[in-house]
Amino acid sequence: MGEEVRSTIEPWAAWRKLTGTTTNAYVDAMDWITQAMSRKSILLKNTHALNGLHYKLLTQMSLAVSKDTQDPVQDEKVAETVLAAGEVAEFLYNRSYARMILQGKAEVADSQATYRIDRLGEGI
Repeated sequence: MGEEVRSTIEPWAAWRKLTGTTTNAYVDAMDWITQAMSRKSILLKNTHALNGLHYKLLTQMSLAVSKDTQDPVQDEKVAETVLAAGEVAEFLYNRSYARMILQGKAEVADSQATYRIDRLGEGI
């Protein structure tokens, strides 16, 4: 997962910045527990000069572990999409989710892309 930087201006639970580098396989770029937030905003920027990045957004309605599978049900809210170098993707949700996971990987194998994620959530 990327490096997290907290805002010194906003309240502790508000704005966050994550930065990182993709790999050849999907990895969690952001794993955000959002159960206490009714509104969420996420901006994903491909900060690489040349390489695109593939991303997808997963959501979970619960953090509880299922007795039969031991994993919460995940929904692929945004299917795999390519973000070109320098482009920004915006995600706005006015719906309660327990957890949101943004995954990314390099578009060109062995030529990693860099990214920045800004996120902001407001309580229920």
